[in-house]
Amino acid sequence: MLTEEEVAKAMERLQRERLAEERLAKALEQQRQEERLAKVEKELAATRKELADLRAELAAGLTTRQVRIVDEAGEVRVILDAKADVGGPGLVLYDEAGKPRALLGVNAGGPGLVLKDAAGQTRAWLTDSGSGPWLALFDAAGNTRAILDVDELDEDKPELVLTDAAGKAIWSAP
Repeated sequence: MLTEEEVAKAMERLQRERLAEERLAKALEQQRQEERLAKVEKELAATRKELADLRAELAAGLTTRQVRIVDEAGEVRVILDAKADVGGPGLVLYDEAGKPRALLGVNAGGPGLVLKDAAGQTRAWLTDSGSGPWLALFDAAGNTRAILDVDELDEDKPELVLTDAAGKAIWSAP
């Protein structure tokens, strides 16, 4: 049988061992946290370097053949293309229904702007065809109803022509 003094010493020794184990566990946990923190800091430094590299690339200039801009729903609303359907660089603006409504482009024939209605019908066309600028306006059926132009081949003579639905001139000046 153990004496009270031996029991007290054993309890004291157990208490010291428990405290030592707790200190060791805390030290190990702190070491793990420091290792995790060092790993996260290393990853953060690598991410910061990648971000700095990307910023430098963007500052030097973004080079691409096409840019698509989408709305909050992910629907394409704008396309900027180096070689659009018109045979040269172009910009297309789409409405909420996804239909192209405004087209701006440049091809071998010159620059042009086309405006379309909700049904997709061309309603206005502005261009500089090489012989001078002209504007054509169309009705809902696609018939040309008005043309305004400045003919550079004829001493920059301006002309305005209004037509009926069949395309027959009903008024012109000069």
